[in-house]
Amino acid sequence: MKVTQKKIEDGKLLLECVASEEDVTRAFYGAAVEFANQMGLRPDPDKTVDEAIRENLGIKDVDSMVQGRAQELLVPVALNKKDITPLFPPTPMATSELKRGRAFSFTMRVTPKPNYDLSSYDPVEITVQPFVPDLSGVDAQLKNMAENYATFETAEAKAVEAGDTCLLTINASVNGKPLTGLNTEGRPYTAGEGYMPPQFDEAIIGMVPGETKTFTFEGPSWDDEGNNIVEIVDCTVTILEMQTRVEASLTDEWIAKNMPMYRSVDDLRKSMEDQFTRQQRSQYDMYVQNQAAYELSKRFVGKIEDAAYEAASAQLADRLKAQCASQNMTWEQFIEENGGQQQFQMLMMMQTRQELVTGFALDALFRKKKLVVSEADIADACRTINPQQPSRVRKELEESGRGFVLREAAERACAAKYLVAHAIIHEATPGEQAEETAE
Repeated sequence: MKVTQKKIEDGKLLLECVASEEDVTRAFYGAAVEFANQMGLRPDPDKTVDEAIRENLGIKDVDSMVQGRAQELLVPVALNKKDITPLFPPTPMATSELKRGRAFSFTMRVTPKPNYDLSSYDPVEITVQPFVPDLSGVDAQLKNMAENYATFETAEAKAVEAGDTCLLTINASVNGKPLTGLNTEGRPYTAGEGYMPPQFDEAIIGMVPGETKTFTFEGPSWDDEGNNIVEIVDCTVTILEMQTRVEASLTDEWIAKNMPMYRSVDDLRKSMEDQFTRQQRSQYDMYVQNQAAYELSKRFVGKIEDAAYEAASAQLADRLKAQCASQNMTWEQFIEENGGQQQFQMLMMMQTRQELVTGFALDALFRKKKLVVSEADIADACRTINPQQPSRVRKELEESGRGFVLREAAERACAAKYLVAHAIIHEATPGEQAEETAE
């Protein structure tokens, strides 16, 4: 991409951009992948993403559907080209038609992130709760382990009831085609636990060991186009025996046989306790960083543009809506649970300002102390963005042209660690309440 930069009024920049054919192709591809993920399409190694969208969603002109998002994906590439970190995301203005196979021209008015200042750069002083690891979850995890390694023993013969476990054979087919994933010569099954459709459980309840029964039940499946359908399953079941579930007894002998990487039960417990402590220590360190950053934010000096508030508020709302969706909660329900529309808007405004001010305060500290980002800072920033796949975060940000996002996050991670390392930290005494951040 070719980018020309010009200074205009009030410290803003005008970027005149020309995206190459390759840039445009990558943008359309990225936009299509995002759209496919949003629509829940599963990757198909034998088809391109455009083919999958056309065949599964019936959309003939995929480029027209994702054109707006493709244009947005070109914005960070242009910003990264000139090493600009914007105060808020700029809006691209097309000066030519965005079409696959052609270069694309657009302009952007960009407000670079200002160098805000602090009233003082002296060490912050905070009071925090002492770190006390909670190891109560170790016993629960050991119990789960005993349950997961449970064995089944023959029990007294009786008629199957809901909740009973039995050893059974299954011979099932649909239109004469065997269901190999379901069929078995002998598998423990607990009636009524929901692993099979209710009609299956209804058929086997009342059967006794040695009895065979043939019946049909409705099972979920998919047609050739990926649509959910219901199939009639022909099934023959034989109850071999009744069984009882016996949890594993976690003894040193059992550990030696099943988990030889540990010397004893005590060794296993110690390993779990260490893991719990490390996880909680990481969370505690983040808590201390948040407390220190909140204290630093009180020293922020400057005025933030309204457009920055609006953009940050929209991003916060998007994050909260994603959380609602993951918890099967509607946005309206979330607002009501947080005091209704008026109170919720006030909370959003307060949190938006706090996030902005805290970030700008860390920027100022990084600049004033002339800190240098390390690989550890980059790794910490990626873990903050996505704890499960930090390496993927870095790759996606760098490949999508959003290196400035990663750079900003890493600089703030570096500043936060410096802030804590030089802070005056007091531990709250019993009965004393440590100051909590706005979050």
